[in-house]
Amino acid sequence: MATGSEAGKPAEVMLEWPKQDKKRMLHAVYRVGDLDRTIKCYTECFGMKLLRKRDVPEEKYTNAFLGFGPEDTNFALELTYSMFIGPLAIVSNAAGLISLLMFGQRVYLPH
Repeated sequence: MATGSEAGKPAEVMLEWPKQDKKRMLHAVYRVGDLDRTIKCYTECFGMKLLRKRDVPEEKYTNAFLGFGPEDTNFALELTYSMFIGPLAIVSNAAGLISLLMFGQRVYLPH
């Protein structure tokens, strides 16, 4: 809904801002109960690439970043496995949802 000074601007002007705006989502974080199995699913089923993986033993967690291209130009998923949570992560993060467009079809992945 247009408000204030936006209401009087032509549609062409309003559609230019996304082309000039440099803000973007960087990544979304999902806790997972089985990191290796989740990485395998996203890489083999959806063609995502494992961009990097980081183990932080002193804080008892590991995370992995997956995406369709480099993080500096593409959105990424950060999958986090915490040794404190383990398999319970699936229950505690049940409200998450990932939506991908593959082969012209929208695919929803509940997490």
